[in-house]
Amino acid sequence: MNINSAPAQYDTEEKGREDADAPVEVKNKLCPVTLAKITTGDKFTYTYEGKTYRFSSREAIEEFKKDPKKYLEVWEKKENSYKINILYD
Repeated sequence: MNINSAPAQYDTEEKGREDADAPVEVKNKLCPVTLAKITTGDKFTYTYEGKTYRFSSREAIEEFKKDPKKYLEVWEKKENSYKINILYD
C-alpha cells in the first residue's frame, strides 16, 4: 500500500473545489454600463454572481451595482454583436 498517494489525491480534490468557487473572468470587450470599448484592461473590475466583469471606470461600477440585471441584459446583446462584427471585419 502506498501511503503517499492518499494525501495527493485529497489535495487535488480540494483544489478542484476551490477552483469551482473562484469567479469566472468574463473578459468582456465592452463596458456593461457605458457600452464603450474597454481600454483600461483589468483596471476596473467587479464580480457579480460569480462572474468578473471589466468596466470603463469606477463610476460605471457604482452605477452597475444599482441594477446589475438591467445593465447585463442590454450589455449581453451589444457584446455578442460586437464580437461577431470583429470576426467578420
